[in-house]
Amino acid sequence: MKTDKKLYIRNIAVLLLMMGALVPAFATEVSGEIVYIEGNVEVYRDGSKLDWRAVDIGTYLQQYDMVETGEDGLVEILLSQSGGGSTVTIEPETSFYFEVDAVEGPQKTSFAVMAGSMSFRVKKLSGNEAFQVRTESVAMGVRGTEFRVSIAPEGSVLCTTNEGLVECTTEEKELAVAKPGQVVEKVTKQKLSTSQVAVEQLDNYQTSWMQEREEVFKRGAHTFIKGYGQQYLKVRPRFMQAYSALKRVEPKLRQVERAGEMGNTGQLFRLKSEVSPAVVKMRSILPMFEHLFFRLQRLSDYHALGYGQGMISRNVSTAEFFSNFVEMEPQMKHRLSETYYLLRLFQQLHELTGGGPSIMDSPFGDEGGMPQGNLPEGFGSSPF
Repeated sequence: MKTDKKLYIRNIAVLLLMMGALVPAFATEVSGEIVYIEGNVEVYRDGSKLDWRAVDIGTYLQQYDMVETGEDGLVEILLSQSGGGSTVTIEPETSFYFEVDAVEGPQKTSFAVMAGSMSFRVKKLSGNEAFQVRTESVAMGVRGTEFRVSIAPEGSVLCTTNEGLVECTTEEKELAVAKPGQVVEKVTKQKLSTSQVAVEQLDNYQTSWMQEREEVFKRGAHTFIKGYGQQYLKVRPRFMQAYSALKRVEPKLRQVERAGEMGNTGQLFRLKSEVSPAVVKMRSILPMFEHLFFRLQRLSDYHALGYGQGMISRNVSTAEFFSNFVEMEPQMKHRLSETYYLLRLFQQLHELTGGGPSIMDSPFGDEGGMPQGNLPEGFGSSPF
């Protein structure tokens, strides 16, 4: 019954998307629509969390909306514009946002997956379209395929494919291809690797892989928590500095909302030159910070169950660290949501002026991906 309902809802959603007259007036900013939902699903937009009653079948998602599913949450979205006809299924305990860039080169749909698992059914793309998924350590590019991305508690990444090819790359320029019969795995602090797995065994393999990685995390929980905690304490001040700089130019960025009243394009270019330094500063640190934040959000649940307790540093215990982290978590989510909103305004300015830097141009940020150089010895490897 649930499957029939899901197919029915999806078919209706496709029909509505094809009937332009029935799409809301703000369709130019719509990038996706919720066509199936169950359990707890939260959407943060423009610095605020949407009322839970407003997150339901038929809800339109915009670029840079931050979406999180709870332990019982499941949601499916149907993409419009450049991702038209493609669907994304977001599994429990997953956090992500996405962007559609229609300026300079291929029309690119980019997903930033910070935690959890997501399945993608991407339509066959034309020559002027691109589809990308990035995690903290692996960026994935596709042309049209069905694939799944899973992130383990300690940050390892698995990419499995039912159909088509997914090209997986790392900041170190490693390259591996996920395809039917072959999966790609990136274990923390190890190189990309591939394994041969029959398509009919993918679900079982993914389940076993997640269980195995969870056990690895539990056996070395304190090492992982200490490593991520130390890096968070170093990176958070830099994010806050970038956030403050971005907030200072917020009034200027908000002018983009009434760009039609601004007159000639010269004003838009001047505006862009004034806000670009703050945007570049933020985009250099954001990928690193957001992945640390959402990784620790997940690890705080394990710590509450008794895993990884000890000291983050000489003066900070894991209990003190997570007490502060959990207390500040709602405020930090609002800051991230505000950041995404201001970046969305810059993206509009980017389109109005014909190009420029985009937050997704470098999948791992201008300063690279996760700063693993100073992590404790043994971080990412099994302690046994």
